[in-house]
Amino acid sequence: MQFHWLVASSTALACFNTQAAGFMFGISHNFGGDTGVTFKILSSDRRNRPVLAAGVSFFPGEGRRIGLDVGVGYNFRQTTVTFSRDLVMERFQMAWGLASRRCPPAPAPVAAPASPPPPPPPDFFDSSF
Repeated sequence: MQFHWLVASSTALACFNTQAAGFMFGISHNFGGDTGVTFKILSSDRRNRPVLAAGVSFFPGEGRRIGLDVGVGYNFRQTTVTFSRDLVMERFQMAWGLASRRCPPAPAPVAAPASPPPPPPPDFFDSSF
């Protein structure tokens, strides 16, 4: 059992990178009948990329159990789908949920081209008549 906790904690640390870590909140289903809610840390918050995932799931049915899982997934445009192994319940799990996404960088401000200086005003006091 200690080996499972070692794998889960090392995967969670590998997934947690402050520059690119993402988070997911969604619905999980353990193959075998349990359905619940899940929160996962993802290795990336970029769109359309594969990710590593480590998370915790809460199953509100009989017994109100909590599961810890590690696995892989894919970040789509606004959602993430993961396939993982629940280490506490010893079952495979599939999850879907909304995930944090990195906003695209703001466009750089465009500098207006410098305009030529205005012409000088006409000289009304010209005494050249």
